[in-house]
Amino acid sequence: MKSTKTKPPAKLPSAHRLLDASALLAWFQGEPGSEIVQQQLVTGRTSIAAPNLTEVIGKLVSSGHAPVNEVERDLEALSLRVIPFDERLAHAGAYLYARRHAYRLSLGDCACIATGEIERLEILTAEHDWAKLSGLRTTVRLIRDQTF
Repeated sequence: MKSTKTKPPAKLPSAHRLLDASALLAWFQGEPGSEIVQQQLVTGRTSIAAPNLTEVIGKLVSSGHAPVNEVERDLEALSLRVIPFDERLAHAGAYLYARRHAYRLSLGDCACIATGEIERLEILTAEHDWAKLSGLRTTVRLIRDQTF
């Protein structure tokens, strides 16, 4: 297994990537790093794991950002590839979940990282704690620096 690579925000070369919920939420809310997510979204080569999509919809609706029908319409317009969370991904995520406390990982974080590893997709995230993870079989790209 190769070690985790983290890269600071910069212009993204075109590639199919996986969005963590934190990255997509940053884009919806116009937070720092949203420009990196925008660069990825316009490629049309962007995925999200089903549990992370659940998190995005839930957080946007519960925060009052928009009603669920508007959030779902906006998400549909993005043409994201939604990756179902199947048994294979559940087993990969369980390994991460078992060590979640040391790295402050949520269940959604584990689902995203497992999906990136199994699907061999680079992950865009705002989660700086992911930079501390060693032994991942994917690349994690932070969308913003730690000053936010």
